[in-house]
Amino acid sequence: MTTVKVNWDSSEHRRCIAACLVKGTYVMESDRTKGRLGTCRALASAWWESFHFRLHDVLHCECDCVFCRNPFKLGAQRWSIYGAILEHVPTAAGGELRRNPSAPRYIVAFRGTMPPSHRGDTHANVELLLNRQHGCRRYLDARPKVGELLDTIAYYDYTNYGCVAAVWLAGHSLGASIALDVGRHMMTDDRRRNLPAFLFNPPQVSVAPLLNALRVPDVARRFLFRVSYAVKAKLGATTELRPLERKMEELFERLAPWAPELYVHERDIICWGFIDYFEQRQNMLVDGSSQII
Repeated sequence: MTTVKVNWDSSEHRRCIAACLVKGTYVMESDRTKGRLGTCRALASAWWESFHFRLHDVLHCECDCVFCRNPFKLGAQRWSIYGAILEHVPTAAGGELRRNPSAPRYIVAFRGTMPPSHRGDTHANVELLLNRQHGCRRYLDARPKVGELLDTIAYYDYTNYGCVAAVWLAGHSLGASIALDVGRHMMTDDRRRNLPAFLFNPPQVSVAPLLNALRVPDVARRFLFRVSYAVKAKLGATTELRPLERKMEELFERLAPWAPELYVHERDIICWGFIDYFEQRQNMLVDGSSQII
């Protein structure tokens, strides 16, 4: 198999490798459904072997949709692959294996939504829409799996720009939401482990798609954004909500050092919320509104 020469110091190379490994998780689930998994006809391995990675572990769990949770298991889908842990294999240099200091030891990749036949994906998307994804089985399964992986290796938390940690997270769409949840969980636990994350088209529930569909002018959109911030600021100043405000401030302080890489597409409706938020935030920074609110 043809291998690709990788420059781990290049942000573009890191992004492409993360995207390819996420694509590999899609193909691996496709291999499973088509009976190719574990055979010479499997196609997934090509997506990571070209970059000197090998499969370390498969992330899978049972579906927890209403059909699969019924006591009679009528129409149950059983289980599906939602991600994978890929281990980087150093290349030989001068007769010995040497790892590039900028390369990760592992990349944990999560796939997104697949065709409608994957009811577990639909169930997870509905939970995400209702902001109940934290109790979804995939999220509950991914957090300890990544935690166990970190416990088995010598972990280094670098803070300087350009350095990397031993484990990276990557995901697309629904998978990006899982990676975001895992990364946030690792930052808020007692050890505060900062994992680089590559999030492709992460979903964000907001009114942005509605505003875009109604063709709301930028001036009106900016006004709505300011009003929303002002209302939140007033509510936060009330006596009843001050404990919650302090709790959120503490949470933000713990999360502030973590800076995941977000890659969004303006034609993908699920991530319009992120695009709209950062656009309006930048507008407020430019015109000085952020100093008032």
